[in-house]
Amino acid sequence: MVARRYGELPPPPPLGHAVPNNIHHAISVQMPEWDDMKGLLLRTERILKVQKIGYPRSFIHPDVAEVPRNANATAPEIVEISLSDGNNDQSTPVPLVYAVLYDTVYLKSALEFWRLTGTGISSRFAENVIVGGLDISTAEERDDNDNYNDRVKGILVRRQADDGYSAIIRERICHLLKRSPLRPEINALVAPSDVYLYPTGMSAIYHTSQALNRWRNTESVVFGFLYELTPKLLQLYSDSFHFYGFGTEAEMDQLEQRLEEAEQLGRPVQSVWCELPSNPLLHSVNLTRLRRLANKYRFALIVDETIGSFANLDLLPVADVLVTSLTKAFSGNADVMGGSVVLNPSSPIYQDLKQIFSDHYVPELHPHDAAVLEYNSRQFLPRIDKMNSNAYQLVTLLSSYAAQPNSVITKIFHPSILPSRTNYDPHLRKSSPEMVPGHGGLFTIEFESEKAASTFFNHLDLHKGPSLGACVTLAQPYVQTVFALEKEWAAYYGLSETIVRISVGLEDPQALTRAFRKAFSKANWTKLGVVVDWYD
Repeated sequence: MVARRYGELPPPPPLGHAVPNNIHHAISVQMPEWDDMKGLLLRTERILKVQKIGYPRSFIHPDVAEVPRNANATAPEIVEISLSDGNNDQSTPVPLVYAVLYDTVYLKSALEFWRLTGTGISSRFAENVIVGGLDISTAEERDDNDNYNDRVKGILVRRQADDGYSAIIRERICHLLKRSPLRPEINALVAPSDVYLYPTGMSAIYHTSQALNRWRNTESVVFGFLYELTPKLLQLYSDSFHFYGFGTEAEMDQLEQRLEEAEQLGRPVQSVWCELPSNPLLHSVNLTRLRRLANKYRFALIVDETIGSFANLDLLPVADVLVTSLTKAFSGNADVMGGSVVLNPSSPIYQDLKQIFSDHYVPELHPHDAAVLEYNSRQFLPRIDKMNSNAYQLVTLLSSYAAQPNSVITKIFHPSILPSRTNYDPHLRKSSPEMVPGHGGLFTIEFESEKAASTFFNHLDLHKGPSLGACVTLAQPYVQTVFALEKEWAAYYGLSETIVRISVGLEDPQALTRAFRKAFSKANWTKLGVVVDWYD
């Protein structure tokens, strides 16, 4: 491989093409301009004509769309599909796939369920159907002498008992949770059997909510401003639901009062869900106080640590359950989906939840997706270390711009510079020879006007699309693409329509600095009327 010259960034693909470029199973799509991003959400004709791929829960991959083309149905029904494994021996058990067939009048509801719960089939699952018929059997269902191999992402994959790639991932997550612990006596208890894998991060959240409903079907609470679909899912599938969108100490007081009242009424709260840090404003809630409340009122404390990551943070001392989108930095290549749930053996409700998961868990992560996740995650720690470093450098630069008189940047959001850092830092892992824990690779820029924000975005010569945690830096005008139809509601919780979320990749730091300086210079022109040469 020929090394790039110093300071060179990977060129982004054209409008509507895959990010990463030329990757068949890519999970993001290039939208190079502000109006392109708006069109992505609104599904404008211009975008629909050129869009080749998209985030899998929001855009049906061409392979997935190909699978049911020959299926016809006049009314909704569930059918069993017996899929050949290429073996004529009828005594060999072959798993079944269940397909829901529905009239097109139900399309909107079906797509919403697909998007919200993350339970749809993956593009690799679909590819298997198209290319050679689907085989989702494990080695336990095959003769050990059967030399069955697949080539996935250039890797020669041999199926192993219990899908060996999933087993390796569970062991890896377990190892990462035990690395540089804050309280070794807690982390030492975690076993691979406490790690459950799912086809997407939202699927992990959905199945966790279903397990909690079996445990105690009462109110669920979201504390802090979480990824947009988590509150929507909980609101739809919980007995009742309450949202504390600021995640402040004042709201913590309100939550405590609510917990006490619910206890008195004999309807104790089921669960409190939060993120550390939050998405997209990177605030950190007081998990230590939430843990004390969980101990007192015996609710389940669920923490989504996708953005902070278990490379940086040790959250087992406070969380009953950890949920993670493995699609993001754990994979790091934006070419596979996955999610995980970890049950904390030191939790007072561990035995209850363990029994429920044992009774109801179904391993749905496709072996080919597991193979890619396993391969990608081998470099998880050095990847997070690089993302931490690159993000901190850019946050320092942009914070200096925000502090200048007449700057078009009004605020930078990153755990390292926000007042809520006091809630983040106590959970940082101890430093080790492998890496120094940091504040993550995600930050958000707020501009004083949409004109300044769009100018900055249009002149930022990087990859631009949904998702985060990729090997390449991704920029996204968050409110314009996520809350375009709920701008007033989002603004109430501090999300301006001028924010641009940045997921920092692994590019050369000097090259990233130049790209951001250039874009800031162009944006500042919208106010000063002159381009200041910030980037030479």
